[in-house]
Amino acid sequence: MSVTASPQPEPNGELTPIDPADAYRFERVRVVLGELMELPAGQRMARLDELAGSDPPLRAAVAELLALAEAADRAGFLDAGVDEEDDGPARDTPDPLPERIGPYRVLARLGEGGTGVVYLGESPAPMHRRAAVKLSRSSLRGQAAYRADVEAEALASFNHPGIAQVFETGVLDDGRRWTACELVDGDWISRGSSARGWRASVELLAQAAEAVHHAHQRGVVHRDLKPSNLLVERDAGTPRVKVIDFGVARLLAPRSGADAATEPGLLVGTLAYMSPEQLGAGSVDARTDVYGLGLVACEVLTGKPPPGRSGGLAELMKASNLRGCPKLTGCGGHERDLEAVIAKATDPEPGARYPSMQHLADDLRRVLASEPVSARRPGPLWRLRLYTTRHPVLSGLSVVVVLVIASLLAALSASRANLAEELRDQGQLLSELTTDTLAGLREIRGTHAQREAMVGTLLDRHARRLAANPGDPDLRSLQARLLRERGDLAASVGRFDDARADLSESRDLYQGLVDEGFGGGQVARLYAEGIVRTGDVVLERDRAGGVAEAMMAYRSAMAVQESALQGDPESIALRDDLCWSYDRIGDVGDRWAAVPDVELEPWLRERIRLSEQLLAADPARALSQYNLATGHLRLARFLGMRDRNEEAAAAVSAGLPHIRAAVGAQPHRTMFVQIQIGMLSWENTMLLRLGRHDGVPPAVAEMVDVARAHARLLPGDIMAEGTLVSALTQAAGTMSDIRRPGEARAYAAEGLARLASFRAVVSPSRHPELDENEAFLRELLSREP
Repeated sequence: MSVTASPQPEPNGELTPIDPADAYRFERVRVVLGELMELPAGQRMARLDELAGSDPPLRAAVAELLALAEAADRAGFLDAGVDEEDDGPARDTPDPLPERIGPYRVLARLGEGGTGVVYLGESPAPMHRRAAVKLSRSSLRGQAAYRADVEAEALASFNHPGIAQVFETGVLDDGRRWTACELVDGDWISRGSSARGWRASVELLAQAAEAVHHAHQRGVVHRDLKPSNLLVERDAGTPRVKVIDFGVARLLAPRSGADAATEPGLLVGTLAYMSPEQLGAGSVDARTDVYGLGLVACEVLTGKPPPGRSGGLAELMKASNLRGCPKLTGCGGHERDLEAVIAKATDPEPGARYPSMQHLADDLRRVLASEPVSARRPGPLWRLRLYTTRHPVLSGLSVVVVLVIASLLAALSASRANLAEELRDQGQLLSELTTDTLAGLREIRGTHAQREAMVGTLLDRHARRLAANPGDPDLRSLQARLLRERGDLAASVGRFDDARADLSESRDLYQGLVDEGFGGGQVARLYAEGIVRTGDVVLERDRAGGVAEAMMAYRSAMAVQESALQGDPESIALRDDLCWSYDRIGDVGDRWAAVPDVELEPWLRERIRLSEQLLAADPARALSQYNLATGHLRLARFLGMRDRNEEAAAAVSAGLPHIRAAVGAQPHRTMFVQIQIGMLSWENTMLLRLGRHDGVPPAVAEMVDVARAHARLLPGDIMAEGTLVSALTQAAGTMSDIRRPGEARAYAAEGLARLASFRAVVSPSRHPELDENEAFLRELLSREP
C-alpha cells in the first residue's frame, strides 16, 4: 500500500517521511470525523460508537476533535463580525443568510454539511439565473483548497444532461471558496423506488452509469457515488437522474505534484459506499465508481442499504470483501440477471468488475430489453425465455419445442468454443477500452505531455498484441488509429516532422486495409481522413509553400471517398465526408487563390448539388439541412466578395429555410445557431449594399431572437452567451447604419449588460476582443439620440 504523506521535522531540524501506518491512521480519523460532521449534533456520538467499534484510540481521537469542533461552532469561531468579548449563550439558530456570495444574491439556505453550506442564489440581471451556491465554512488551504478546485474544474469540463453543470466559482475576501452550480430539484435515487417500479429504477441506474462514464472519459473518477449524490428530477414528466458533488473527485491524469490530494494513500469518500481499495487506501480508477454504483443499485432495488454497510469500520472492511446483495424480488422475472449485474459490479477484486461504466450501463439496458447480460452465461432455457419475452408471437408450443432442441444442441457444441470465445472477448474488451480512451482524449484535463504519454503507452501495449497477430485487420486498424492520434498531438505543438511520420504510417496502414477490402466504407472513411490530416499538417507547416501539396492530398482523399461511394452509394456518412472535402478544397483554393474563379464557382455549386442529394436521401436529418445551408453561405460569400450582390442575396435566401429547419429540429446545437446568425448577418450586408433597408430590421430581429432563445435554452453556456453578445453587437451596428438610433441604442444597452456577465466567465485571453466590442457599444450609446 502506497501512502502520500508530508515530511515532519526531527529534533535536529532534518525532515523524515511520516510512517505510512501513522498517515493511514490519520486518514481514518479525518474521514470518520468528516462523516460525523454531516450528521445532526445529537446523532454523532452514537454513530462514532458504531464506526470506531473495537478501536479505542480511533474513538478517542475523533471524540476529542469532535468536541473541539462543536465548541468552536458554539463560540462562533469562524463567523465574521462576532464580538470577541461576547460571553452570551451559545446560539441554537442557524447563522443569518449572507446577502451575497460573489455576484449571486442569496435567497435561502438549501442545506449544509461538515465542510460547507449550500444556498439558493440568483445571478444579477439580465440573466436572473437561480443556482445552488456551495460556500466553504472556512478559508481552504492545502488539500481542502485543492479539492475545491478539482470539483469546479471537473464539473466545468463536463457537458452531459446527467451531470449537474457548474456555472462559475470564486473566492471571497475572507478566503472562503464558493461554487455556483445548476440547481437540481430532485430527491435521492433510493427514495420512492418501490412506487417508481423496478423498470424505472433500472433505467435511472443506467442513466447514472452513462453520466459517470462521461466523466471517466474526461479523466475524472467521482469516488463518492451514493444515493444522495444521484438526484432524480422530472424532465417533461420523465424521471431523469443528475450526478452531483464531485468534491472528492480524482483526476486520472494528475496535473502536478499537488494532485497527491487525490492520489492513492488517501481515504476519501463516504465510508458506507467505499470500495475495498478505498477502505485500504489503495489505487482507485473507474472501477471504483462501478463498485459504488453497484452498492447504490442494491439499495435502490432492495429498499435498504447492502448488509454490513451501516456498522463500524471493522464490519465495513468485512462487508467490502463480499459481492452482490440480498435476493431480489418484484423485478418482473429478471431478478437473477440483476443480481448477477450487481455481483459483477461489486466484486472485491477490481479486475473482476465491469471495466467501465458503459459496460455496466449496457448490461442494465440488456435487462430492460430482455436480452442476455454479460454478467452471467445463461443456460439454453433462460435464453429461450428471454427470446419469447422479446418475441411473444413465437411462443407457441411447437416453436418452443424446436427452439429448446436447437438451444440444447447449440449449448453442447458451444462448450468446446467457450475458451476461444473468452479469449476473443478479452481482446475485444481491450480494443473497446483503447477506442473509448481515444474518443475522450481531447476532453481529458492534463498537459499535452500527459496525453502523449497516454497514447504512447497504448501504442506500446498494442504493439505486443499486433506482433503476435500481425495479419489481424482489427489490430492493424487500431494501430492506425493510435498513430493518427499521436500524429495529431505532435502537430498541435508544432512538431510537424514527427506528425507527418506518424500520420503517413497511419495512412499506409489504412490503405492496406482498403486494398484488402476490409471494413468497407468505414475504413475507407478513416483512410481518407488520414490523407486529409496529412495535407493539413503540410499546410500548417508552410502556409504558402504547402498549398499545392495540401491540395493534392485533399483531391486524393476525395478520390477515395468517391470510390467508396460507388461501393456504398446510399451511405450518408460518405456523402457528408465528400461535401466537407469540397468545402476544404474550396476554402483553401479561395484563400490562397490556388483555384481560379472560373473553376471555383462551379466547384461551390457542385457542393450545393451534393448537399441537395444528401438531403433528399433523408429529408428529416437536421445535419443534412445544415450541410446544405453552409453550402449556400459559402457561395454567397464568394459572390459577395466579388460584388455580385444580387446573386449573393439570392444564395442566402436559398439557404435560410434549411438552417431554420436545422435549428428548429435541434435548437441546442450552437453551431447550427451560429450559421443561422452568420447567414442573417450576410443577408443584412447584401441588403445594405443594394439599398434595400426595409428588409434589414426583420433580419436583425430574427438574428437576435434566435440568439436569445438559444441562450435561454442553455443557461450559463459560454458558447451560447458569446453568440448572443455577438448578435447584439452586430444588431446595434446594423441599426445604426440604417439610421434607426432608438433600436440601435436598445440593442447596445442589452449587449453591454450581457457582455459584463460574459466577461466574468470567459478566459482572459478573450478580454481584448471584448474590450473592442464594449468600446464600440459605449461609443454608440454616447451618440446623440
